[in-house]
Amino acid sequence: MLSVKPERPVDALTIAVSREIDRVARDLELPYFLAGAMARDILLTHVFGIAIGRATRDVDFGVAVGNWEQFDLIKDRLIGTGRFTRAEKISQRIYYESHESNAGYPVDIIPFGGVEAPPKICKLHHLAKPCYKLGRS
Repeated sequence: MLSVKPERPVDALTIAVSREIDRVARDLELPYFLAGAMARDILLTHVFGIAIGRATRDVDFGVAVGNWEQFDLIKDRLIGTGRFTRAEKISQRIYYESHESNAGYPVDIIPFGGVEAPPKICKLHHLAKPCYKLGRS
């Protein structure tokens, strides 16, 4: 099994965000996974020791939801912890409020599953254009 090496630990902020997402997603029984650049960084840098530059400063989680109410619910529950705030203009984004940073740490909750329409295309319910293409055609 792959594991993060003790000499290459994941930063405390990413761990804190991940624990909050894990707790709320489990409480709601919503499957999820870490995605994006942070997933790549953990695998390459913290597991295999390959130094790479960080392209983004956010963390992305794919969350399987059956409908838009579940998508809104997970965001609302995370915000309800008092550790996250809502983004003004980006529907899938919330910010983790950290004592270590003046600015919130961006967290994207990427919905998939029952909200895909047509399959493999997810449109945020209030936007006219696709937000993500999921999977391969």
